[in-house]
Amino acid sequence: MDTQEDPTAQFAIYIAASNDQNGNPRRGWLLHNAPTGVPFRFVNEGYAGNEALREAGFNPDALPIVERIRVPAREYRRMRKEYAQ
Repeated sequence: MDTQEDPTAQFAIYIAASNDQNGNPRRGWLLHNAPTGVPFRFVNEGYAGNEALREAGFNPDALPIVERIRVPAREYRRMRKEYAQ
């Protein structure tokens, strides 16, 4: 896996849905690029916490998390699928 930071990631929105039927978390970050602010990638948090961002090649200490948004499970699945890499 390439661990180079993506220079276009300017900020992230933390997305949270209810846990699934087995109790697994459904949370992650929707990353947005510059200068348009268009979302381009979803990083699933799983049980890794901020380390998931690092594993995806982003520095969680340098990436501003501007908001935490609760969404329905279907919206979480849509974002995860649409912006997966």
